[in-house]
Amino acid sequence: MRAWAVGSSGARNLRRRGARSSWHSAHVEIERVGRPGRAVGRHPIRYAARAAGLHAQTLRDYERRGLLRPARTDGGMRLFSDDDVARARRIAELSAEGVPLTATQRILRLERLLRLLFARIRTLEDQNARLSARLQRQQVGARPSAGC
Repeated sequence: MRAWAVGSSGARNLRRRGARSSWHSAHVEIERVGRPGRAVGRHPIRYAARAAGLHAQTLRDYERRGLLRPARTDGGMRLFSDDDVARARRIAELSAEGVPLTATQRILRLERLLRLLFARIRTLEDQNARLSARLQRQQVGARPSAGC
């Protein structure tokens, strides 16, 4: 997978290569940038702010406080994933309820941990069901036949 470095003139350069429009091209090419183990950052800050219903400066503030960690291009442009946008919405909801940002960070960390634990429980339950079915099949196959 090839990562594109889209700097301040990146959209202009993409247009020169025959793209439809500068925003569309930058948005499409940005989809290729991301960090291993994280959702791919693909939205420029103006789109992410609009999608989250916030101002771009608010997203920058959340990043500065460690609440958001968007991916960055080689040129330093912030790229927000869909998960980042959803997280920004959640931060805004908690802020609207009067929760301080330091407490918001803890709440988000605990919510993430809870999701991970529930996923682990589901995995273990599935594994248990498979092992129980396997054990039952082995016990049925090991029984001596009644006609001997």
